[in-house]
Amino acid sequence: MRILDIGCGWGSLMHYAAEKYGVECDGLTLSVEQAKLGQKIADKQDLPVNFILLDYREFQPTEPYDAVVSVGMIEHVGPMNYAEYFGNIHRFLKNDGVFLLHTIGGVTSKTKADPWFDRYIFPMVLFHH
Repeated sequence: MRILDIGCGWGSLMHYAAEKYGVECDGLTLSVEQAKLGQKIADKQDLPVNFILLDYREFQPTEPYDAVVSVGMIEHVGPMNYAEYFGNIHRFLKNDGVFLLHTIGGVTSKTKADPWFDRYIFPMVLFHH
């Protein structure tokens, strides 16, 4: 099985899937530091994990994935970019592929978060066109 992890962070999900289930994993990230450390851990453990420093909108996989996961990433995308985000996910998947979306939510709808969260936790402005 091949999995793509969009916004893979340090690669914990990929490391676990590769170690426990033999899954081949590619992870997209914009963080040089996370990619370096995550790849170092994967290489040390000889895991089939590959960090790719690239925006998901620019990614052109050579073949589709069995599954795509997105853990805590959609908060960075923002509602105005959802159509493009999900269109890319569809493009990354095999016809019978599976998509897992994890998000942080609440019981009430808000269009704007606390300014502190916008600045330090989810700086969405970095991901807008």
